[in-house]
Amino acid sequence: MIRGAGRCYLRHCGTAEYGFGETTDSVAALEMIRAYRPRVALINDRIPGYGTAVAAVVHREGRPTRVRILTGLPAACRGG
Repeated sequence: MIRGAGRCYLRHCGTAEYGFGETTDSVAALEMIRAYRPRVALINDRIPGYGTAVAAVVHREGRPTRVRILTGLPAACRGG
């Protein structure tokens, strides 16, 4: 639901301030972050390759992109 609403808003908000990219795995997500240098990347923690791995690589490479991990599971189910 969040993904669909976010996609709709970002694609139709009528301003060039926002960009939107979508992919299905962590390798492609990293490629997009490197190529487009977004200020924020919203990553699903269940994508193949793991969203947390994307955040770790972005941090290790010193990129300014803020990675936010999205999950549909309650904290109690994630062990957090």
